[in-house]
Amino acid sequence: MSATRAGRTRVTAALAGALCLLLLLTGCISIPRSGPIGQIDVDSSEPGQVRIDPDGPVTGASQDQIVRGFLAAGTGSASNFAVARSFLTDDLAASWEPLESVWVLKSGHSLDSINSEVTSDSQTVSLTLPVQAHIDSTRVYREAAADSERTVKFTLRQVNGEWRISKMPAGIVVTPANFSSMFQAHSLYYYTPDFKYAVPDTRWYLRSGSAGRELVADLLAGPADYLKGAVVPAVGSGRGKLGVGSLSVSDGDAAVELSGDPQLSARDAERLAKTVALSLQSMPSVRDVTVTGAGMPEDVDTANLPNTEVEVPGRPVVLQDGRLVELGGDRTSSLPLPAPKKGAGNPARDYTGRVFAYLAAGERELHRMTVGGRKDTVVVRGSSLAAPSFDRFGWLYTAESDTGRLKVVGPDGEMKTLKAGFLSKRTVTAVRVSRDGSRLVVLSTGSKADSRLDYIGIVRDSDQAPRELSGDAPLSAGESFSDLRDVSWAGTDTLVALAALESGGDLQPYTLSSSGMFAARGSVSEGTSISAGTDLRSMRIGTRAGDVYSYQGGAWQKLVGIKSYEPAFPG
Repeated sequence: MSATRAGRTRVTAALAGALCLLLLLTGCISIPRSGPIGQIDVDSSEPGQVRIDPDGPVTGASQDQIVRGFLAAGTGSASNFAVARSFLTDDLAASWEPLESVWVLKSGHSLDSINSEVTSDSQTVSLTLPVQAHIDSTRVYREAAADSERTVKFTLRQVNGEWRISKMPAGIVVTPANFSSMFQAHSLYYYTPDFKYAVPDTRWYLRSGSAGRELVADLLAGPADYLKGAVVPAVGSGRGKLGVGSLSVSDGDAAVELSGDPQLSARDAERLAKTVALSLQSMPSVRDVTVTGAGMPEDVDTANLPNTEVEVPGRPVVLQDGRLVELGGDRTSSLPLPAPKKGAGNPARDYTGRVFAYLAAGERELHRMTVGGRKDTVVVRGSSLAAPSFDRFGWLYTAESDTGRLKVVGPDGEMKTLKAGFLSKRTVTAVRVSRDGSRLVVLSTGSKADSRLDYIGIVRDSDQAPRELSGDAPLSAGESFSDLRDVSWAGTDTLVALAALESGGDLQPYTLSSSGMFAARGSVSEGTSISAGTDLRSMRIGTRAGDVYSYQGGAWQKLVGIKSYEPAFPG
């Protein structure tokens, strides 16, 4: 049996920012009991994890009391939710799966405040629950649309003269405060198809001693649906089934023994060990990881874990006096580019720093031009085109409103159309490709002016050209906001956005992650655009008046003497 040891993951500034969003919920910063599930008070003190010991059923309890007692007992996970099971008949108690579905009540609501209906035969109790999030059987956190409700029906019968629940849906219902106490987010890591970067796939786990084993098992089972085909596991299908034989953690050292005999090559074994180590080190209790079993060869090297961060080269571009110029520090410098068409907006720059794009003609034209070139070429025409974005392979993305399709232009002018049914009848305002090229975030609004962010994977062909999206079930975010105006990537799994929580409220900068968490990042008046490079320190906000603000030391500073608009980092 061979062993591989991975050193502690080198966490870059951007990855630290992304992980911090996860850690904010789970220990170092508390979530308020009121307000949206994801809102984080960045000045709060650590509350610590609270053990909840609910009460069991009392003699003579009514049907409604049994149902409410069961729901309340779902917050106590001790002994595999033993107290909650005591409200069920023996058959149901043996088959009930509490973590198959976790529903989070809307903030400001409690189980006591929700009315119930009891049928005339006194055997069915129904409750309509206002919900704001759902954790599915794969442990993926999915925000619910505004004003979402879920009706739950419980069938009861008497056992030895006492009412017990005999039929109901799987899962539990928790308040936001109980959710933050019971669950913790961790990242599974998969590779981009070229194996150049590791991509996080965030899942939520019950705080328990089995979380690490469950995490590795989920990693081996493959990525979440919204990432399938866009990221790849270390070991592909057809190599034999892998499992978790055992996992133990002692003084920060995790020892993982894999089961199965998948006939791993040295390259696959190394990739597998690295993703196991990187994924487990998203747990604060783990520093080093040893992987054995499953035919691991003796010479597997995990000294250097997969790169999780793409460096964003070059400076942001801004619009100034009718031209595209480069913003460096507190000054701008000219670029050898043709003057853009009058009314230009929504600039974008590729990762080489040599190719630029912008919208013009009332957002009906997408233009592209190259440093040193004389041509300003219209590459896409359409109605209400979305703010564009480049991927690291040079492909340029936009969308036309209400069509349910994305339009993508290659470096050589090749045009592709990607179906995105989830955007049908929605106005797409921005398309942003993740730095590693594996994911899209799309900002759109519906007929009721409801703003939403959708995460979806990009499936590529062997030449790294985008082929399709990962199905039509994206991971939605930002449902807690009444308005979302602009968005940018700021690292591996961190977004920055201009948003307002209340209807008619001022737009302010926020950070968001695919875990469902978000945090306010100070205040800037009249912001209209936001962009970032590798991390939060690179954030820039442009205002309606032409002011540009940078984020330094946790505060916003106006760049004096610069009158320019819409700063945009490469990508």
